[in-house]
Formats: sequence, C-alpha cells, structure tokens
Amino acid sequence: MKTLFRNATVSDKNSSFNGKKVDILIASGKIEKIASSLTEKADEEIDLKGAFVSPGFLDLQASYCDPGLEHKETLQTGAAAAVKGGFTHVLVMPDSQPVMSGKTIVDYISNHSKSLPVNMIPCGSVSQKFDGENLAEMYDMWQSGARAFFDVNHYVRAGLMSRALLYAKNFGGKVFSLPFDPSLAPGGLMHEGVVSTSLGLKGIPELAEEIVVQRDLHLAAYHNAPVHFAGISAPRSFEYISEAIKKGTEVTSHLPAFLLFFTDEDLVGFDTHLKVIPPLRSARVKDALIDAVVKGKCDAIASHHTPQDTESKSVEFDHAEFGMIAQETAFSAAFTVLEPKMKVEEITALFSHGPRRVLGLPEIKIEAGYNADLSIFSTIEEWVYAKSDTRSLSANTPFEGKKLKGKIIGTFTKGSYNKA
Repeated sequence: MKTLFRNATVSDKNSSFNGKKVDILIASGKIEKIASSLTEKADEEIDLKGAFVSPGFLDLQASYCDPGLEHKETLQTGAAAAVKGGFTHVLVMPDSQPVMSGKTIVDYISNHSKSLPVNMIPCGSVSQKFDGENLAEMYDMWQSGARAFFDVNHYVRAGLMSRALLYAKNFGGKVFSLPFDPSLAPGGLMHEGVVSTSLGLKGIPELAEEIVVQRDLHLAAYHNAPVHFAGISAPRSFEYISEAIKKGTEVTSHLPAFLLFFTDEDLVGFDTHLKVIPPLRSARVKDALIDAVVKGKCDAIASHHTPQDTESKSVEFDHAEFGMIAQETAFSAAFTVLEPKMKVEEITALFSHGPRRVLGLPEIKIEAGYNADLSIFSTIEEWVYAKSDTRSLSANTPFEGKKLKGKIIGTFTKGSYNKA
C-alpha cells in the first residue's frame, strides 16, 4: 500500500524539509521519498493544498476509563477523539476499574488497541489500586509495555514517591508526579484568588503545587532519578524546575492546553465543565504560563482528557466531578493562543518531539527512511467547536461555541490515513 501526500508543508524542526512545501510518498508505513514534486504513482493520493504535516502528536495524559467505566469512554471512542485532535499516540492513564496496577490491564490496553487508529501506551499506577501505601507491580508492567507510572489525581506521599523514583530508576521507568498537595487546599474547588472569594468557593493556592514540585525535585536529585511533573499551573514551579535542571537533575514537565485558553474568570457562570485539576488560574498566571511555554521552559502540552458522564457534571458546582474532555480541542486551543508568539514548528514540537523525549521513545523525523507517523492540520482555518465535533462518548466540554484556529485534518499512523 502506497500513499502520496501532495503539497504538504512540513512542520518539523528536526527535518531538512522544515517549512517547505513537498510531496511525501509513503510505502509500507515508512516515508520512501520526499521532494518538491514526485511523479510516482500511489494507491492513495491526497492533495493537502499547503496544509501542514508534523511528526505525530503524542498526548501525555488522557483517561479512557476502559475497562470498568465504559459509560464514560471506551478505547474505541477514545481513539476517535484522539484522531479528531490529531494524536497518533496516547499515554493511557491508569484510572480504570480495576486500576492499572498490574500487567493484566496493561496487556488489555495493548491487545485491544492494536486494531485502533491510535497507538495506545499504557501508564501504570505508582501505588496498588491508588492506595498510597504499597508500590504497584511497576517492573511487571514495564515489561508488558507500560512506559510511565502515575497515580493520576491521587496524592502520593513523600515516602512512597521516594521509593517509586528509586525503584523505577533501576529499569528505566519514568515516574509522573501530580504537583498538588490536597492538605493545603482542603475542599478546594478552583484557583484561590479574587474570583474564588467573590463566588464564595474554596480556593486551591499555587502553593499547593509549588510545595510538591520542590519536594519531588529534592527526591529526584537525592536518588539521581528522573521525574516528570504532570500538569504544571504555577509559574514559580517552572522557576524551580529550571534551577534543578541547571544543577543536573533530570526533570521534565507538561501543562494542559486548557490552562493557556481559559482563566478563573470563566467560572463566574459556575460552568462545571471548567472544574478541573489543575485549576484554571488567574489572567496574570495564564500570561505567565504562556510566557514560560514561549521561552521553552515546558517540555510538552497535553490534553488532560477526562471524560465524565452527565450525572457527574449536571449537579451543583461543589458536587461536580473534576475534568473535561479535551483531546479534540487541545492542539487548536494551544495553537490559537501561541501562534502569534511562536513558529509553527515550535508549537508542534510541544505535541510531538517533547512528549517523546519525556517517555524516552525513539525520535522521529519527516525524512526518508523514518516511520510515517504524521499529524496533519491547517493553520489558516478558523473554526467554531460544535457538539457535532465531539467524538468522545462523554460531552463534558466547555469549548462548545468557542472560536479556534488550527484545525486538524487527519493523521497517518499504522500505515493508514485517518480523516479527522
């Protein structure tokens, strides 16, 4: 099977074709030829009319709820949402039922996703069933294909985090840290500030994040082990991380795209779809986070896709579950905000090269001989997100009716073109 993409503009800072309009010939899942104009014939020929082609996007945080919570999302609907958002790889969170604490669920994810148009990478838990006491079967999960370990949305105490970092270091695993100490924000529902005070809602201070970032940086340095911070929302956290890197600590971080798009002021209407962890911060903090991304202090941008059923969101704000579905909108939300400040290839690197470095995956390039793993998007088309754009099984999105720039056209992975 041969596929020929015509008139594709390359967005890949590591490619010699970056910024050039080319034809790309793919055969048996590999890039066979790239040139300004190709005369070869192919089984499938697609004219991209100048649209951009980037190395495939990798989402570092998405919950698919399968097995056990299939009324919120399944692997099939999650894959559809990922394609709609331009992702070719997804790190699947362990918050299924049962929790992904052993190789049985890792094998389930790997086997049931083989036929889907997305590469699903299992992320095991740090503790058994999120109990916060006993280490999960990390090495067994690693051998079965898990490439990270994370007690997503569950606080890990210092002693357990210390043991996890030391243990994972022995076999090359990457431990994710949730930078949030709930004891510093008991009952917290949103960013602590003027808006939370005016709404009468308990706040979540930036301090609750900064304390954990400092703690886990010390632990990583002590054990000479790598650590990744999942969901940075406080600018001072990036300062701590930058200082640690200068001292030789191996540390990476990502933030969710929605933090670059919304602020706590959007919660004035008590929209439960905007109740998320990390919380939407103030306009001042949002601007500082954008500045940190522009200056290269952040390794990646993720979706933090968290499906919730209607019953979990159609309640009073205090009782609503945290999370929004975000894979269909993550790239466009980030691109809308960052496009005036960054080059296209710098933005796509935050979705492609950066996440791969975090997980220690082989580098990919848009060059002949490399695997064809591509995300395809338009940079000039403005669009308004509508309910019909949702591919997730859940509908807890605050993006409906929002104008976005940078629309996903499709992906190419596993030897096939998938239209968004």
